[in-house]
Amino acid sequence: MSDIPLSLEAIRQLLTPLSCTDTCYEIAHTWTPSCFEGCFSIFRSIMRESLKIYPPLYLVAAILRKEKFEYFTQRFFLDVLQSALAIAVNGSFFVGWVCVVRKCLGKFYFLSMGLLPGFLASVMGINVERKERRGILSLYMFNLAIEMIYNVLKKRGYIIPVPYGEVWILCVTSAIMMYLYRSEDGLRRGALKSLIRFFVGSQGPENVKGIKNNQNVPPQICNRIQYQLSLDCIKQSLKAFTVGFVLQLLPQLPKAFRTPSNFPQSLYSPDNFKCGLFLGSYVGIFKVVEYLLAVYRKRQDNLNALIAGGLSGLSMMFYRSSTIALYLASKIGEIMYKRGVRQGILPTIPHATIWVYSISTALIFHSASFEVDTVRPSYWKYLNQVTGKRFCEINRQRLGDIFGLDSAKLFPPDDLYMSLRR
Repeated sequence: MSDIPLSLEAIRQLLTPLSCTDTCYEIAHTWTPSCFEGCFSIFRSIMRESLKIYPPLYLVAAILRKEKFEYFTQRFFLDVLQSALAIAVNGSFFVGWVCVVRKCLGKFYFLSMGLLPGFLASVMGINVERKERRGILSLYMFNLAIEMIYNVLKKRGYIIPVPYGEVWILCVTSAIMMYLYRSEDGLRRGALKSLIRFFVGSQGPENVKGIKNNQNVPPQICNRIQYQLSLDCIKQSLKAFTVGFVLQLLPQLPKAFRTPSNFPQSLYSPDNFKCGLFLGSYVGIFKVVEYLLAVYRKRQDNLNALIAGGLSGLSMMFYRSSTIALYLASKIGEIMYKRGVRQGILPTIPHATIWVYSISTALIFHSASFEVDTVRPSYWKYLNQVTGKRFCEINRQRLGDIFGLDSAKLFPPDDLYMSLRR
């Protein structure tokens, strides 16, 4: 390791062509000297694991979309196979391009070990994937890349973490999201709009203005409408709480069924209640604040939704998650960009989803090679699950010595898989 401060070392790596003449066998596919076997073993592992992961996910998605029986007999397995193949191509050709770039350049450079091969492999992978899936994948990887970049900047000391930063991000994002939701042309028909309608419900305080302005409305009518709104608020909040509770519980069920004695512990886990409180209070705060603003202002408009959405973001105090906050922020950013394109304010970027996915995935693969502690732990575990833990077997001790990074911190020689227990 170099004695140069970490922040200056990062700049030096880009300005100075540090390199090594080690072979790809010594650095990348350390489990086999054959480049082809190293690439194919990862392809085989990813295909095997993906064909276990994707079928139940696609089945649930198809049921929610209310697909007809013909879809399951004609397209379901082809869609699963195509998505599994796309991920397998992306992962296996990352190793393949590491070998090709190494042979072309004659050496390993800082950017040629992870970033360039990751980009080339990602371009191949995303083009194999179905077109309707590319947008979702690019948004997800962009979300991961933003979080990774933030972690890198924080690690280098370039930025200071903001207390409850994910809460404030959600407050701003939620304010914009609910403003668009209440606008006539704000959110187009799609998954996000359907999800908001599912939680918030279709009933709003539209009648409040008429009730308060019309002195001839009988009191019993006012009371009845207010009662219906209150009942709807309670019902939607309880539904959101239940969904949050179940979503947090579901991943724990396989382990609980394997060890039945742990089932009560899984059922009453504090995280289950925290997730339920987060979603339940989000819906409750939004509906109550929007109703009170409609009563106070004697009108129902987008401003009420903006304020109510911002305040409802405080519900993340119960269940702090940078993943949720960043994903929603990325999604709203995508929606705002598309609105700008439709209005002629912003330019159209050709093949934007392919560019976003490829660059984001390349950044993630680069960090997964050099600085694993900056990658989201759940995604790092997923990478090793589908590749048979091969990502842990990269020679990070040598990479750290060459490029002046603490790459081997989580990979001691006697426990290469320690990082999976983060």
